[in-house]
Order: sequence, then C-alpha cells, then structure tokens
Amino acid sequence: MYNIIVHDPGLQSTIQDFGRWGYQSKGYSVGGAMDQFALKTANILVGNDPGEACIEMTLKGVEVTFPCRTVIAVTGADMQPILNGKPIEMWASYLVKPGDVLSLGIASVGLRTYLSVKGGFALKSFLGSKSTSLQEKTGSNEGKTLQKGSSIPVSCSNISDDYVPKKLKADLIPAYYYENCKEIRVIEGPFEDYFTQKGIQTFYESEYIVGNDINRVGYRLEGSPIEHKKEAGQMISLSMTTGSIQVPGGGLPIILCVERRTHGGYPVIATVASVDMSKIAQCRAGDKIRFVKISIEEAHRLLQERESLLHNESAMKTVDLVEVLMRLPDMVEDYYIQLYDEFF
Repeated sequence: MYNIIVHDPGLQSTIQDFGRWGYQSKGYSVGGAMDQFALKTANILVGNDPGEACIEMTLKGVEVTFPCRTVIAVTGADMQPILNGKPIEMWASYLVKPGDVLSLGIASVGLRTYLSVKGGFALKSFLGSKSTSLQEKTGSNEGKTLQKGSSIPVSCSNISDDYVPKKLKADLIPAYYYENCKEIRVIEGPFEDYFTQKGIQTFYESEYIVGNDINRVGYRLEGSPIEHKKEAGQMISLSMTTGSIQVPGGGLPIILCVERRTHGGYPVIATVASVDMSKIAQCRAGDKIRFVKISIEEAHRLLQERESLLHNESAMKTVDLVEVLMRLPDMVEDYYIQLYDEFF
C-alpha cells in the first residue's frame, strides 16, 4: 500500500464519489461530487469506474506528492495544474512516477476541480460510499476536509511502458465557465400553486446573481423576489432532492445541492435538470444565472445524450507521440525516445 501525501490542502478539499444512495429515509443526504460530469470524466481518463472517488477541490487546489508510478487526470475548474514545476493540461491524463509533485493554484474560471488516480483511493466506504460529508461529519477522513500532512492510500499497479495519455475532445470540454449569464434548465414544480402568476413570471424572466452564501448544501440567489400566494398557507416539511429550488418567505430562491437536508418546509418552484447541476457546481459568487423551463422528458433526453457522448470511445482521444514528448519532457522514458527515433 502506498500513500499520497498532501503538502497543501487548498481551501476545501474532500474525497468525493457518486455519493451514498438509498439512505435518505434514514436522514443521510446523498452527498458526493458537486460536478459529476467532471468526476466521471476524470475517472474515465485514467481507466477507473466512472463513480470512483476523486479529490474535489474548491477555488484553490492541493499540492501532493505521488508515491508510485500511476496515472492521474485533472478536470473541472481550471486551477492551472503544475507537475514537477511545469504546466500540464486540464481534461487529460498523465503518467507520474514516485516523488512527482502536482500543484494546483486558484481557479481562473469555475469553482471546483477533480483529481483522479488510476485504481482509486484505498479507503473504507461508509454506507456504500467513500464520499466525505462535511455537514454530517461522516465518510472519508472522518467527515473532514484534507489537511496539511494528510495521507491518502492508493493501490498502485504496474503501468505499461507503452501507456499513451488520453484527453477529452475539445468540443466536449464544458464551455459554461465563460458564459456571461448561465442558462439553467429546470422542470417546473412541484409546488408552483404556492406562487402567483406574477411570481412565476418573475422567476423565469429575471436574472439572478449567485450570492456569497454558497456551499455544498445550497446556493442563495440575489435578485427579484418571487411572490407567494397569500392564501397558500404554510407547507409541511416534505422530501427534497438535489436541484430543488426553494423559495422562502422573503422570495429569494435557494438551490439545494448534494449535502442538503433530506426534507424541507419551503415551497419548491422548480427543480434544476440533472444535466445542469454541473453548471451550478461551477458557479461562483457574483455569477449570473437565468432559469429556462423544460419538460421532464427533455431533461431525461439531455442527460442521456451527455452520458452517451461521455461513454463513447470517440470522446477520448489518445495523444500522439510528438504531443506526449512536448507535454511530458521530464517523464519520457527510453521507450518513448526509441519510438520517436523510429518514427521521426
């Protein structure tokens, strides 16, 4: 067994996978990665199961040393990763050797970044998941963020000398980081009857700003208040899901995220389509968003299309030899040099 050593833990770095499903009736939130598209891609790039645990970093990344020869990938918000003092690409895999150091800085765009390691982390599961829940204080690392000096066990396997790095095709890399105003697709309801027609119109026609109160539990938005029906009365607490948009009495919406409580007492005006929760995960304070209504059938279709694209072999391309040599000058072994001589 080998251990990755954390020299700089960043601002809020945790272990996350797909989350723990099937326990909401017991009061446990699903948790897991905020940006599941970035998590899946990071794992696919290194040959892991798509739901394997990764390190999720928020705004500022980690600095770690690798204990053995393995393959890594960094996806999500661009934290300008540096391997052994030299910049490397996002959304691509890299071969690393014992003693190699990876450093990630502050995200230039987006908010959350994911680091995957081939074979995943050798951590115990809690209720079927390695995910850290900061609110419930459960999961990996005793429900806490990574700290300076933390060690993360990995099972390193022999990587073939003919390993060729992969990267996600450019047209599949999310472009929403750069949007001036992110369009968030939502399914209406289930409690639209609690709002006036004017309130519903305000919700869909207004531009909202992501406030400073954002975390893995939820995002508070700023903007035009949504009008409730006075005769609607109080709503009893009901189950909530990731993406539920609650509207408290003040009229400003709250988007519930992965570590939300399993129930809530504010009416839900709409629910974010699963395909767009990755957009929410990458929103920073001050970002602008606008809600667009779609049907539940459309939401299912969009998610299925994205999943099929990601799992299609053509989504990943191998990096040609010249590019490998340019990107990994300090990691090229004699094998690659010999191949270069043979072909060029």
